Amino acid sequence: MSSRLLIFLLLLLSFPAVGYSSKGQLRILITGDTKGILASKYASRNQGWLYLADALAPKIGEVPTLRLDAGDLLGGSDFSHFLTHEHSPPKFPQLEILNALQWDTVVLGNADLALGAEKLKVAQKIANFPMLAGNVVSIRGTWPKFPSFEIIEKGGFRIGVFGLTTPAAPMWHEKLANDLAFLDILESAKEITKILREKQQVDLIIALLHSGSNKKFGDQENLYADLPNANAAGWVADHVTGVDLVVSGHAHQTFPRRPTTHLNRYRTPLVAPGAFGNGWIEVHWSLELIQQRWRITQSHYQYVEAPQEIAEDWLSWLPWQKQADQFMTTELPIRWLKEPSRTAWSNCTNELIKVALPEPRRALLPSWQYKPLLFPNTGELLKRSHLHRWWPYRNRLQLASLYGPQLNILIDQKRWSLIGNRLLKPTKQDVWMLNYHLQGNEGVFRALIDQDQIGQLDSISWPERLFQFLRTARTLPAECNFLKIIP
Repeated sequence: MSSRLLIFLLLLLSFPAVGYSSKGQLRILITGDTKGILASKYASRNQGWLYLADALAPKIGEVPTLRLDAGDLLGGSDFSHFLTHEHSPPKFPQLEILNALQWDTVVLGNADLALGAEKLKVAQKIANFPMLAGNVVSIRGTWPKFPSFEIIEKGGFRIGVFGLTTPAAPMWHEKLANDLAFLDILESAKEITKILREKQQVDLIIALLHSGSNKKFGDQENLYADLPNANAAGWVADHVTGVDLVVSGHAHQTFPRRPTTHLNRYRTPLVAPGAFGNGWIEVHWSLELIQQRWRITQSHYQYVEAPQEIAEDWLSWLPWQKQADQFMTTELPIRWLKEPSRTAWSNCTNELIKVALPEPRRALLPSWQYKPLLFPNTGELLKRSHLHRWWPYRNRLQLASLYGPQLNILIDQKRWSLIGNRLLKPTKQDVWMLNYHLQGNEGVFRALIDQDQIGQLDSISWPERLFQFLRTARTLPAECNFLKIIP
């Protein structure tokens, strides 16, 4: 072969083929931590999937678009609790909405895993898209398998999306530790990225993580519980080569808050889509084929707030939310007379805890949230939803047998109040705490509570126990002068 012919052939190969473009566009829509909410209102703003749906729906002529969710899609709210615990089999209208939106994939969050194996099997059958959890391993083989990644083709690009979830899930939902092992997010991300680049030869890689970006938050609690770090999204963005975008859920953060063309906080661009269906992150990339690899030549990142009206096409799903609202707004025979001062609120709620506790009537609990925004209106009856908002996360009471020095460590932190019967002289005291704290959270790890000191777990959540108590209460503590029982 002559040198001229060889040069001609090499030049010919360097040009794109007829009908093939060396440039392209990709849009990515990202939600997260919506807790399955369809339509709700908080702080004068409407939120939930029904407000998001029309804006996120496929449109004729749209640029190639990838739709992702960063976890806690199925659980974590009053609404999802109603659908999954008050119905058998559980209902997942949010998955039907995502099916209609032609969703591409989601990562499972800790609140999703807390639903348990059987409910997740139902969810998997409904969803037309994969649910990822590449660092979650079923110990006994009783849980469904969750893929590590999904390869999605959009606009001529092969995009590898891998999903990993927070290894701290057993600290919120302790039963998970009996069935699941959680692998380190950073090491898992490195392994999966290598597979996607070298074996699958994808064009782009997105890390879809249900894990916060604050690398230090919760690290001591995780060490105490012998679990990998809960919030490793920042580590992945800084230390995993070959990833084009990191999505960080779980921490309810929103980033960026303002439109930008560059994200420089980490080596790899990192975005966080917020929570509760208040909005979504939108990413626009311009790409060019350079040296046989797609490169991002221009980028745009922004957070978009949810519209405040539900489009007509999505109103048919609204009855699901109304059913849940009816359950959560079940009224108590107790009227709210006025807004209390912070001191009056604390005195009343401590006395209510004291009389509502099972035996022994002694507890080490954080104070009720003093948030006037969450208070009823003057003259309104208390509802189930008020108790669940004042005590979020549906933790349950759990009995702990603590030594004096352990109690002193916890009380000295001033995060908890010792409520109920006075302490006696013996070396150990039985006190009720919340199961979330007894996993080591919020500084409880400093008391070095051993597992053999942890005993009985209440059968219902603490907000629900308070609701059941108040439903039949004939008198209220004198300190609760802003409340009145209605005969």
